[in-house]
Amino acid sequence: MDGSSTSIAVSGITHLCTMRKQVSLQRSITLSILSIGLLSGVFGLAYAYWQTKHSFREAIGRGFQELARQSADKVGLILEKEIEWVERLSSLPQVREAVREGTRLTFDQQVLERWKESQRPYFRSLEILDHQGRSVGGSTGESTRTYYNRQTWWRVVFEQRQLWVGELHLDEKGDGDLEIAVPIVDEAGAALGAIKAVIEKEQLLTSVLRSRIGETGHVMLVGPQGTVLACPLLPPGQHTALVGPLRDSLASGLSLSEAAWMEVQDDAHGQGGGIVGFASVALRPDIVQAERWSILVRQDPNEAYAPLRL
Repeated sequence: MDGSSTSIAVSGITHLCTMRKQVSLQRSITLSILSIGLLSGVFGLAYAYWQTKHSFREAIGRGFQELARQSADKVGLILEKEIEWVERLSSLPQVREAVREGTRLTFDQQVLERWKESQRPYFRSLEILDHQGRSVGGSTGESTRTYYNRQTWWRVVFEQRQLWVGELHLDEKGDGDLEIAVPIVDEAGAALGAIKAVIEKEQLLTSVLRSRIGETGHVMLVGPQGTVLACPLLPPGQHTALVGPLRDSLASGLSLSEAAWMEVQDDAHGQGGGIVGFASVALRPDIVQAERWSILVRQDPNEAYAPLRL
């Protein structure tokens, strides 16, 4: 092979190597661009999913929060309505005169007969007492008429002249009642006596507990330490105890304006990772509550998050 042939061969090999390098470089650039695009797409999809889940979670929480606020407001209004009925009874001149004089009050008078007929059928008892705790009228057995002045509400009613709402008493099945006490005051505002009534729990909460979200979402009434007092699905004793931030929030006694929602470790039904909304049941400032209640709204997480799994 002469010199020119060798030069041509070397030039060809060099050109071929250059072309291969260019192809390899182009392929690397193409692969890099594809890789960056794929990574960007994956990250974009992941962020979009996270953003969607976050927005969906927040929408659920705000919905539960609003339902809890409305339900808490409704419970307060229902209870205040029953208290106002007793207040109107306490303001009747015949009632004031009976407790002032310590005389037995009969309901055969026209005004009182009308009140007797309108008495709520779910009032388990209603007793009119004078300032010494003696009964001057009502429908309570003798066994419950003693030692009124030793009960916790006596000082609230007679010394502070405020209305009183007691604790919610429950049995194993979840049935129970609620005690209220209203002062009977004269024109000068002095406490002459009191009316003590016992109301069935179901009549106060039935309309509220009827609220449902899908198949498993519902409203519950809970006590200050997170103990479930009323639930439309399970008896109170079958619920798990609330723990962590949710229990602390309930114990703090949030006002209606501070209704909130959060994701919890346990939603009182033994399920974690669920979302709950909650709000405190608040009454008029002149009503003393023996315990603070809250409304809790929850739904099975499998149902709540079902749209994200489609």
